[in-house]
Amino acid sequence: MWRSGTTTLAQSLGADRCLLVNCDLPATEDMLRDPVLLFRDGERPVVVFDEIHQLSDPSRVLKVAADELPKLRVLATGSSTLEAMQAHWPDESVRYWRDKAGREVDFVRPRARDAVDAYECKWDAGAFDPTALKVFREAYPKGDNYLLSPLTGRAYVKKVAGMEITVRGLEGLE
Repeated sequence: MWRSGTTTLAQSLGADRCLLVNCDLPATEDMLRDPVLLFRDGERPVVVFDEIHQLSDPSRVLKVAADELPKLRVLATGSSTLEAMQAHWPDESVRYWRDKAGREVDFVRPRARDAVDAYECKWDAGAFDPTALKVFREAYPKGDNYLLSPLTGRAYVKKVAGMEITVRGLEGLE
């Protein structure tokens, strides 16, 4: 459910019983250096880690929560797409890109010395906004563009905002 309401879903659990931890914020990493300290008060029975894939070691945070705080209920939203991409390219670096204005491309993968492939993820390919990708391509003009969507059947290529974009599911990533 990439960018399609996971934050809203988490917030609907209610602030009185749920702590929403926004992992997009740089301070969150520091706050979670010792997760037990953060959650030991037990005031709220549910903790939601929104965009947990942004943390440098999300599995450590989840393991500590499970091992040390067994009564705490944890909901983690984020990217299984990243795991799928890392499985396809275990020896390559898959990164995230954001500019100072806050525009972001979900994943970027250096492919050659001067080429960087860009991957945007949308639940519904029809809801894709090309603004951030266009800004990225102004800075990094060489590389392929992909729009990954689980609702896409057969892969196809389309032109959006002057850019050629391959729309496909996760199956058969190249």
